[in-house]
This record gives sequence, structure tokens and C-alpha cells, in this order.
Amino acid sequence: MMPNHKDEIEKLSTAMKEAKSKRAYERYQAIYLHLQGYTKGEIATIIGRSKKTIYNYIHAYAQRGLDGLEMKYSPGAPRRLTVFCKEKIQSFATKSAENYNLTWSLWGRDEKARKPAISRAGYA
Repeated sequence: MMPNHKDEIEKLSTAMKEAKSKRAYERYQAIYLHLQGYTKGEIATIIGRSKKTIYNYIHAYAQRGLDGLEMKYSPGAPRRLTVFCKEKIQSFATKSAENYNLTWSLWGRDEKARKPAISRAGYA
């Protein structure tokens, strides 16, 4: 254990116990291990993150303490469909085959579409 970190290690231990998500727990754990003398590479291996991520956690902790490890909003991947395209697909899917002058149907409106494919092929 590195000297003069006893209080910080106790705070991190408490934060780890009270963490509400796995990601928050991992951040606290990374700093906990760092203060105990583990290298960034060892910490990365232990918690399954890159050394760059561990560096970012350590840097955030050095700048702002436990507040620096707080989870921020993560919006996720950007949408692949525009709102316009999504609305068009929904509109198309909610109308019947007759609205599109189709003689066949995937919607199950005609008798052939209601029968299972195996039955039409003569296997059932």
C-alpha cells in the first residue's frame, strides 16, 4: 500500500460498497487498486478495461476526487434511421396490402397467407 492514502482508500472502499452500477464500481475499484500500488496495466487486466481508460479514471480522480469519477450521461450510439424514415416505415407497416394495390399479402389478409408455408408446399 502506498503511504498517506489510508483515508482515501477507506472512502473508496465505502464508495465501492455503495456503488449503484457496475461501471461506477469499476471506476472506484480502479482507483482503489492504483492507491494500493498496482500499475495501470495490472489494473486494466483486473477490471477488463484498457490502460487508456484506467489513465482517464486516475486523471479524473486526481483533478476532482470522488466527484471526478461520477457517471455522466451516456447517449449511446447515434440513430441510424432519420425520424422521417422511421415514420414512413411505421406508416407503411400499419396499412393493409390493399392500400398499396398489392395482389399478394404479407399481412395475412388472403386465405393463402393465413396457411403455413409448409402446408402450401404440400408437406402438412
